[in-house]
Amino acid sequence: MNLQVVASPTANAGTDASTCVNAAFTISGAGATNYASLLWTIVAGNGTLTNATTLTPTYTPAPADAGTTVVLRLTANGNAPCAAVSDNMNLAVVAAPAANAGTDRSTCVNVAYTISGASANNYSSLLWTVVSGNGTLTNASTLTPTYTPAPADAGNTVVLRLTANGNAPCASASDDMNLQVILAPTANAGTDAITCVNVAYTVSGASATNYASVSWSVVSGNGTLSNATTLTPTYTPTPADAGNTVVLRLTANGNANCSPSPMI
Repeated sequence: MNLQVVASPTANAGTDASTCVNAAFTISGAGATNYASLLWTIVAGNGTLTNATTLTPTYTPAPADAGTTVVLRLTANGNAPCAAVSDNMNLAVVAAPAANAGTDRSTCVNVAYTISGASANNYSSLLWTVVSGNGTLTNASTLTPTYTPAPADAGNTVVLRLTANGNAPCASASDDMNLQVILAPTANAGTDAITCVNVAYTVSGASATNYASVSWSVVSGNGTLSNATTLTPTYTPTPADAGNTVVLRLTANGNANCSPSPMI
């Protein structure tokens, strides 16, 4: 009689590997011999397998896989009457990085701005860059960098980008924030003038720009000011002012966090 001896199957699921939770992973390096059919199954994990009857299946992680190890099993079904054999491989699923550059803000062109409210997770390193703007960044590898506007930024919106570099093999993630740069106020109280002690004097030639409001004050003098929140106030001298120099100050209060600009 003839006794046919069938070779038993072998299965090698390949070496352990890693992938990012947002990246599908296709197995390479698996091998099998003397089999009638193949089947990959998920021993531990929440994702899905495609091409599971080949040596190169693809596993797509689920969000719940992040930070865990998925176990995939290759089973080689033997030719009759040989039994099946199997082998496992471990797939470490790395959590993807996230970046939040914070809410949009504003600053005066002459005021450095330190970002607050930015956040990131699952990262190996951070980096802020200037997408549009002429100023400079310091502490750019932290969540609280400082942007110092350049004069050319005045009246424009600077765009700053936070990039969170992922842990291998995850790619980076980024997010932008807009920083509106406000023009600084200017004040010009006009040229020096003269008046008689019994004649009220209305200022002319004063000017201001980029202001929320203006106000005049008496730095030295004994008289009174009217219309002091306009560019044309009137100063009425008192007898005590006779023979003296009265000093009037125009202050332009800036928009947002711009400091007042006084001019005498």
